[in-house]
Amino acid sequence: MKKESLKNTERHQSSELERELASRVELEKLVAEVAISFHVSNVDELDKAIDSALAKIGEYIGADRSCFFRYNHETGTVSITHEWCLRKIDSQKHLLMDVPYSPFAWSIKMLAENGLLDIPRTSDLPEEATMEKQLFIQQGVQSNFQLNIMGQDGKPLGLLGFDAIRSVHPWRNEDHYLLKIVSRIFEVAFEQIHMVAALKKSEATKQAILNSMPDLIFVINREGSIISHHSHSETELIMDESEIDGSTVWETLSPTMHDPLRKAIEQAFHLGTAKPFEYSLEFSGGRIAYYEGRLAKVDEEYVLALVRNITENKRSEEALKWFSSQLSVVEEQQRRDLASQLHDGVSQELAAASIKLQQSMIHASGEALSELQDIHGLIQGSIGHVQRLTTDLSPPVLYELGIVPALSSLADSLSKQSGIGISFDPPVQSVTLGQSRSIHLYRIARELIVNAIKHSESDKIRVSLEADEIFARLIVSDKGKGIDPELIEMKSEVAETGFGLFSIRQRLEPLGGRMEIRNTDGTEIRIWIPQLAESAKESRET
Repeated sequence: MKKESLKNTERHQSSELERELASRVELEKLVAEVAISFHVSNVDELDKAIDSALAKIGEYIGADRSCFFRYNHETGTVSITHEWCLRKIDSQKHLLMDVPYSPFAWSIKMLAENGLLDIPRTSDLPEEATMEKQLFIQQGVQSNFQLNIMGQDGKPLGLLGFDAIRSVHPWRNEDHYLLKIVSRIFEVAFEQIHMVAALKKSEATKQAILNSMPDLIFVINREGSIISHHSHSETELIMDESEIDGSTVWETLSPTMHDPLRKAIEQAFHLGTAKPFEYSLEFSGGRIAYYEGRLAKVDEEYVLALVRNITENKRSEEALKWFSSQLSVVEEQQRRDLASQLHDGVSQELAAASIKLQQSMIHASGEALSELQDIHGLIQGSIGHVQRLTTDLSPPVLYELGIVPALSSLADSLSKQSGIGISFDPPVQSVTLGQSRSIHLYRIARELIVNAIKHSESDKIRVSLEADEIFARLIVSDKGKGIDPELIEMKSEVAETGFGLFSIRQRLEPLGGRMEIRNTDGTEIRIWIPQLAESAKESRET
């Protein structure tokens, strides 16, 4: 019984860690899928995107029904326009059409103050929410979550609602995080649809359309001269507005942007549009702003440049990168804590049990001795399994000796476990990554090797680590069947096992690293991670 209990504990701890990692990947993938689906240009596409999003989000957060309500502020009513229901859950769409929303003053107030309304148990609603409580009772709703979708005028244009009907279902923090992101995706999509509709109006509405768009707009010719422009504020312009028309884009952009912009202009004239590009400008006082430019052909002489300030987006990206790095730090600490608990607890208890069993074996004979020997063999096997699990979670050689010995040990260990020849070629030049980057590189190397073992059908795998003054480069190659080319192109795709290509790219991005996949004569995956700057090497040696 004790042996079975220990095994159950090991499996539970390992499964819990795997679930956490899988949940994180699943959340990131869901956000990406919803965001991509909302790249729409008309109302029909938007309707399909909303239906798809309600189903995916409802299933992910464990809701039984998810709805999108649309407000009509002129009539003071609200209606369900889109709905997803779990199987055997009754639809409410036909019952909630043109319903006056003024009686639900408590909900409106809470949404106005907080932007969202989390009701883990509808039976606990306060007295001032009597109308809401009655409606929930009629619908059999036990838990509810609501989130406003705001319009460009600052008023709510819609409402996302999620119901738990079969049982009480408290909403998780990650549900809050997901739904806030999704609400912003909805808002941006409605903004886009609004602008597309506006563009189709008559010439008399052109100026109103320009004023509703957040972009700077320039008309330029092949030589880069600015013919005309539109801006909302002079603070967005690096020169006086009176000097813009007649100047050239080369006067404002840094020399490094000249060639890329020339190519973009030619591409727009040739193909009608050009790939979006980003650049930065330094204003007086040292303020730096980041912009995204999009070019579209007007006629044979001019192109239209739409320039959007993405400074806040850049800051958000940096915040997300920091958040991702912090998650990795916490994840690694959890691995080390779990490894320590296994080593100091489970492993020691198994060792003690083995010793006591050996003592009992001295006085045993016959069938009893044979059974004790069998049990002793099982305990020794469990000790070996715990040791391997401890090493996988937090390899001591990585922390004590560094990345090069750790990768060598990893190759030897996985080769013995799999029976596949795995070689490791150490670097000639020194590697200086620091502990955090070394841990990332080790985890990525292990994932790539394990995936090659499982999927490549190759009998040999080669692992190399190279270095120069700027980058450390990890190469994992095999002579197997290769990777599906579609999988290589789909950067948001997640492989069947482990991190997957998407998650590896996510881990590399905050570090300034990158990944390259070569799919000839087998598979070769190359990982670049920047080495530490000279000033940091002395204090953060690998």
